[in-house]
Amino acid sequence: MSETPHLQTGEPAGEDLLKLSTSHLRTRIAPGLEPEARYNVLLAARAAEMAWRDCSLAAAREEASRGIARAVNGQDPIAAIRSGQRDGDVVLHGALLAMTAIATYSTRPDILKDKERSSVEALCE
Repeated sequence: MSETPHLQTGEPAGEDLLKLSTSHLRTRIAPGLEPEARYNVLLAARAAEMAWRDCSLAAAREEASRGIARAVNGQDPIAAIRSGQRDGDVVLHGALLAMTAIATYSTRPDILKDKERSSVEALCE
């Protein structure tokens, strides 16, 4: 989110407003504030970024969840994994990796590898 986003023509969606407000808080408001106020504004910007990522990844999160459900075929996924019934299940492993990458991107995208981050960012568009 380093560049200033521009809204498309028409009514802006909630996701667009979150992205725009985050950029505005970081680039136009925070720099001129005293340290404590700057910290609070940047904290609010971070929360808005997380909300934007959550909104933009809702469909991808739902698809990953369906992938996990398909992979365990009606079983409780936690019980199946703990019991060892799904050891070596590449389909379940892939679905769990996708869900983990999405959840991580939502809160801490900086800790993902470049390839993982790029894959999740492609889902945001």
